[in-house]
Amino acid sequence: MTLTDIIFGLFTMCGGAALFLYGMNVMGGGLEKAAGDSMQRLIENLTSNVIKGVLVGAAVTALIQSSGATTVMVVGFVNAGMMTLRQASGVIMGANIGTTITAQILSLSGISGDMWYIRLLKPSTLANFLMVAGIILIMFVGKKHKNRVYIGEIIFGLGAIFVGMGIMTDSISAMKDLPIMRTVFTGISNPFLGILAGAVITALLQSSSASVGLLQAFTATGLVTWSNALPMIMGANIGACVITIMSGMGANKEARRASILNLIFKVTGVVLCSAVMYGLDVFLHFGFWDTVLTTNGVANIHTCFNILSTVVLLPFCELFIKVSCLIIPDEEKQTGKRKSQSILDERFMLAPAIAIRQTMSGIVTMAETALKGYDMAIRVVQHNETELIDRVKEIENDIDKMESRISQYVTKIVAQHLTPTEKHTATTILHVVTDLERVGDLVLNICYCVRDMIEAGSSISAGGLGELKVMGDAVRESLVLATDGLRYADAGRAMRIQPCEAVVDELRDTLKDRHVERLVENNCSVRSGIAFLDIVNNLERISDHCSNVGISIEQLGNIETDIDAHKYVKRLRQENGELYDALVGEYRSRFTLAAE
Repeated sequence: MTLTDIIFGLFTMCGGAALFLYGMNVMGGGLEKAAGDSMQRLIENLTSNVIKGVLVGAAVTALIQSSGATTVMVVGFVNAGMMTLRQASGVIMGANIGTTITAQILSLSGISGDMWYIRLLKPSTLANFLMVAGIILIMFVGKKHKNRVYIGEIIFGLGAIFVGMGIMTDSISAMKDLPIMRTVFTGISNPFLGILAGAVITALLQSSSASVGLLQAFTATGLVTWSNALPMIMGANIGACVITIMSGMGANKEARRASILNLIFKVTGVVLCSAVMYGLDVFLHFGFWDTVLTTNGVANIHTCFNILSTVVLLPFCELFIKVSCLIIPDEEKQTGKRKSQSILDERFMLAPAIAIRQTMSGIVTMAETALKGYDMAIRVVQHNETELIDRVKEIENDIDKMESRISQYVTKIVAQHLTPTEKHTATTILHVVTDLERVGDLVLNICYCVRDMIEAGSSISAGGLGELKVMGDAVRESLVLATDGLRYADAGRAMRIQPCEAVVDELRDTLKDRHVERLVENNCSVRSGIAFLDIVNNLERISDHCSNVGISIEQLGNIETDIDAHKYVKRLRQENGELYDALVGEYRSRFTLAAE
């Protein structure tokens, strides 16, 4: 084999590896998008039962084809306080089982036989059908049925994996007689060198499935034996921890413990396996070390190693947790602001469906904060508690920061590969945070109206304060409905905002009319009158933004419709006329002004 042949062979092998990795990425992305909601439900159903966590970890990893992605998301859940370290330990262990599915799929290349159905199942034949079917679904069928695009991506990705595997196998097979190939595989038969090589390759590829797949491709040389495959596979498990360790940087102590826990578990498994296998070999002299392996053999070693490691080490889960706590000691208690920021953890970008769910949690916090500021502003109006204005200003600043943080986070989510539903939800979220940010501004405006009036030596009459209380209670009802509607994604609560907002509009008009009468009768000063009108206008505008939030909540479950506010109210009256009128009547009776 000439030098030119070797160079072209290496280029061909690299091209096959690139197609192989691309196929894994496309297939994993399609699986994640197709199973996004299922993955959320699996994770949400976690309990303190570690065995259930193992099953969930295996299932989620099998769905998204990446143990690294699963463990990174687990670190994010722990960082956000959504999962305990004990729950995380089970999921991390289970992820190592789920990641072996890819190797088993690739082992199909070892199928042999002349029957037509066996030949059809061979990756060299099946890959062509898969890629054609995938392209048809992506480019043609998917134009009308978006969900089928993800099925197409899964099928096309699997086909690309098989094609890339075939290219690598052929190019590697052509170079199998090169002396350097035999030298390399002889070298990695040394357990320490083999483990190191497997760890480094996996760390570079950021996927143990990919490194094991490459090892399967090298079985074409006839040089892959038990003696060099086992240490490479063990090293691949350790190398897969690199991305998890990196994701733990900057997280809270529990999240860092989760990332360290993953490393402890895998290193312990490797040490234990090495001690047993190589220790017994000293006395029993295993004869299978030089047995040449096929793709199926590599896959089986990978699967057995991970399953046995999990089964053997699962009873020692609590011990691993204690060790991780010793490595990462306790620190100062996490602040509320830090907890709020950890909800929007960029680790969740690996699963946009979960990232969007976290964003919804952040919006609920934002709405609750706005409600808290509103209650303080009403106290300023009713009791002249001007000492609360600085606190309301702080709350308004917090809301501004939340708006900026959530908007930036959603912008990053939109840059990911999203389903149409996820893209629609992300867009709707941006509208909601804008409305809530405006509520924060208007709440502060109310406080400033009172402050300026008091500094001018004026005050609102007892009658005016009574009227503002009624309107303020009605606006608060809208704000509570908007907050609860976001918290529970409840279109029913959101629908009630519109009748309440209609009553707020009636109160605004009535309060303005009564105010004019007081001015005519000289029952209030011009300065206090200006403050009164400004407060009324700000209250009504808060209610308007609550109405917008209510419409957005309905849009979250209505991907096909971009609802205009006026058309929405009109449709609501048409479709729910009796209910709408009944709710308006209910709110009129609840928020009734005293007779003049």
